[in-house]
Amino acid sequence: MARKGKKKAVQPPSPAADEHNMTEEESIDEEMKEIVDGAGESESESEGSDDEGESKTEGDKSTDTKSKRNNSNANKTSTTIPFMDTFYLLSSEDSSNERSIAARDLIHHCFFTDGGINYKDSAYALDRLFNGVCSGRAASRQGFASCLASFLRVAQSQGEDDFKTILKEHSESKQTDLDDAHPAIQIRQLLRETTDFDTVANGSGKSSGSNKNRFAGKVKGIEERDHVFGRLFGILAVVRSGMLKSAHDEVRSLYLYDVIMTGMR
Repeated sequence: MARKGKKKAVQPPSPAADEHNMTEEESIDEEMKEIVDGAGESESESEGSDDEGESKTEGDKSTDTKSKRNNSNANKTSTTIPFMDTFYLLSSEDSSNERSIAARDLIHHCFFTDGGINYKDSAYALDRLFNGVCSGRAASRQGFASCLASFLRVAQSQGEDDFKTILKEHSESKQTDLDDAHPAIQIRQLLRETTDFDTVANGSGKSSGSNKNRFAGKVKGIEERDHVFGRLFGILAVVRSGMLKSAHDEVRSLYLYDVIMTGMR
């Protein structure tokens, strides 16, 4: 009985709980599997139900389960969250389920609409996700980091060419020179630019460097802390996405270096 009580206690979101982040990420992945597989399953199941007719057998339980899943899929489809609203709901403190649904609809909009991959919105979403892990508002780090990990995983599954097209679409607005680099290198550069918490300034007080560091000059302690945590959560999302599995040892070493240096802040 004590164990059952513990399981129920895990339900409320805990911003610092690494185990909860993994659970939320798995929930997003389950949502995405339903989107990808739902159409084919619903067609085959509807054909099977027509053939069965009025006969009731032991398979009724599994049929009922499938129909419930199809009904839930239909309800989810009919209440799709608008793309721009998903970013706000990724910070929801109400429940991890609400964040998972927002992440599902964001990823669906970017990768699984009728027109195929929406490269422009995918690049925009990637930018917003990296900015989101730097936010201390509500459950932003949890929601955005979990969504980022799933987003990167789905982006890889589309093929390296499509993934690079998304990154190229993003780099055109950011003016980076890493179009031919491995996606993990490009993602690292994007993460470093977004979470750049160093106070670099020239004599005139203006930021130096090509990325126009928006934190040049004096940075409030809480703001720097948010971006330190943002970099760590971003790196964790990259690792969980599986992106580093196909990367060279040198690339993995760079991410390890980032973790060490960030931890020394």
